Amino acid sequence: MLRLASPMYDNDMQLESILILNCMGATLLSLFDENIHEGTSNLLLLNGNGYWLKGTDPAQEWGFMYDDQADMSFAKSYPFEWSKMAKENNGLFMSDNGLFAFQTMSLAHNIDKHFTAEPRKPPSS
Repeated sequence: MLRLASPMYDNDMQLESILILNCMGATLLSLFDENIHEGTSNLLLLNGNGYWLKGTDPAQEWGFMYDDQADMSFAKSYPFEWSKMAKENNGLFMSDNGLFAFQTMSLAHNIDKHFTAEPRKPPSS
């Protein structure tokens, strides 16, 4: 289960409510799984801190959730590559470890983009 939450404000910027979306994470990740081994490259899904959410070795996934796996991350395994990826939203580069292509996805940005309404005008007197 992926849970996304965002405060909702009225025209006076007063907190009106909190929008909570529950997404079936297993469904999303299974779709990713179906395409992870397409072709000869490795498709990885990382969080913003460089931990694997989906990768080539399930034992490395979700390391940030477990104290004994805190050092198990893409960022620790590939520090040079992660440092380049963390600075940009997308890119393509070659390193001693191969060719890396990456694209940053922001759920918060996409939610704001698709669900933010135009400001309402106050009713006329």
